[in-house]
Amino acid sequence: MDAGRLHLDLEDLAQRLWDETIVLARLAEDAAVAEAAHRSAYARALLRAKADHVGTIPECEATATTAAEKEYLERRIAEARLQAQRELVATLRAELDVVRTMRADMRRAT
Repeated sequence: MDAGRLHLDLEDLAQRLWDETIVLARLAEDAAVAEAAHRSAYARALLRAKADHVGTIPECEATATTAAEKEYLERRIAEARLQAQRELVATLRAELDVVRTMRADMRRAT
């Protein structure tokens, strides 16, 4: 691989890393919103269950868990997307390091 090609690869990877880091920030915000929605839905459902005298505390908690099922699923999906994006960004950083090392090796070799 020649130096010009490595330079282009480096620029492409740097731009992709930047773009994916912006996506990561958005996904982190989405995950935070989903977590807040889940916690809020669970708390409201728990208070409703207690007010309605559903039963014991574990029964109220089970009722609240079931009531907040949709928000919990959305939260878990948002967390999974965030984790996948983190892995992508880490992979891009590693690829960028490899290309930088290759460029440095080529400079030393000439």
